[in-house]
Amino acid sequence: MPADVALLGCGKMGSAMIRRLCATGHNVIAWNRTAAAAETLATESENCTAAPTAADAIAGVADGPVILMLANIPAVQELLAQPAVRAALAGKTLVNIVSGNPDEGRAVAASVAGVAAVCIDGAYSGAPTKALAGAGQVFVSSDDGGAAVERCRPILESLGKVTFAGKVGSARALDYAVVDLAMANY
Repeated sequence: MPADVALLGCGKMGSAMIRRLCATGHNVIAWNRTAAAAETLATESENCTAAPTAADAIAGVADGPVILMLANIPAVQELLAQPAVRAALAGKTLVNIVSGNPDEGRAVAASVAGVAAVCIDGAYSGAPTKALAGAGQVFVSSDDGGAAVERCRPILESLGKVTFAGKVGSARALDYAVVDLAMANY
């Protein structure tokens, strides 16, 4: 089964996203540092395959995005520093929706400049239950004017409402503003 999307990180949020993507008909190749997490997801759906390495997961998707849903930005930077991962990312669209601030989003994009074809930076507003229902908010930004976001929109919309926010870092700033507003009104 050719994969439409690779998703790296099978924690609570990543697992919910993988389940949602599979339920909406996308073929997903999943990877997690703890292989059992990805393997469990692969047994749940014929639309999911577990990859033994992150590089294998990335290589397993031809035209679709590689979505990162790791624990934190340092884990992202550690993963993206691996030579095999960098080689597999050549020409791919990377979607980094790992929680972090705008500067961290820009740092991740800078670290894959010249490697990935484009880096979509973003933030997911919603709990894992929202991701599973496709009811969250996906804020995304890219330095290509949004062309890559439009190519990935059918996959991203499976996870929730997609809002393009401008240049890399902008989506994270918008997410911060929404969270601050919600907390102020709470």
